[in-house]
Amino acid sequence: MNVSGTTQRAGAVVGTTPTDRGLGTPPLVSADWLSQRIGEPDIALVHVDGDSSGYYAAHLPHALPMDWHDELHERVRRGPLSQQHFEELMRRKGITPETHVVLYGTGEGIFAAHAYWLFRYYQHHRVSMLEGGQRAWTRAGGRLQEAVPRVRGGGDYQSPGPDPSVRVGREELISRYVGAPSGVVLLDSRTPQEFAGKHQHPLDLGIEHHRVGGHIPGARNLPTARMLAEDGGLRPLEELRELFAASGVREDSDVVIYCRAAERSAMPWFILHELLRHPQVRHYDGGWTEYGSLLDVPVERDD
Repeated sequence: MNVSGTTQRAGAVVGTTPTDRGLGTPPLVSADWLSQRIGEPDIALVHVDGDSSGYYAAHLPHALPMDWHDELHERVRRGPLSQQHFEELMRRKGITPETHVVLYGTGEGIFAAHAYWLFRYYQHHRVSMLEGGQRAWTRAGGRLQEAVPRVRGGGDYQSPGPDPSVRVGREELISRYVGAPSGVVLLDSRTPQEFAGKHQHPLDLGIEHHRVGGHIPGARNLPTARMLAEDGGLRPLEELRELFAASGVREDSDVVIYCRAAERSAMPWFILHELLRHPQVRHYDGGWTEYGSLLDVPVERDD
């Protein structure tokens, strides 16, 4: 797992981290980077949270809202947006295939990370995350606003289609990854209590209805919270690399990451895949919401 350049904080790698497929788009940008470019016509700044209420209280200038629960999941079946609905969402937001999308959120930024993963799944390569989100912006002296900007006309949007290299589905997970055979690392990014099967979230989200507590056999627990600094940004890259190494990730490991409903696991996927440039890491976005409700699959619990 190599990343070019050295850094004290993850955000400092902007400009030295390998860019995506030669398009000159860094996966992580700083508040300073954004302050010099905010409002440019080829940049779409998007505020992503679990719901849109925080956006309407205050948001970064020129930012548009994106509701994680209502806009990034299908309404009549469980799962992320279909390609057709993703394309329709992009048109509503005025985003073209050439637009540089910068995603941010409040709090830990996990919903923005999940949106980033979805953009990459549908092969929108000009996408970045704002490290530290809204808190980093205001700490740097950036202002907020309540006014909702007008959506720019985006014209047509067509995705090249899903990229299977960043996602693993239920059948492949069960046949290939359960039990973590040699060469496989299965990471559970939920809390230790959830991993042990001693805590369950209230069943109040339409996207989750699991009844069993525990974890996928062979999984190792690496909570997303351990990757975050106290100020909401990411820990230094060397510390992040060490966390993954301590969880068994080697240069040639085939890694799958999951959580409950795909939001927390999107952050370690982003770190490992986009910043540390691990060659083979996929997101099991079905998560425990799906796996914990399946019939006749093995489950482990910690006593």
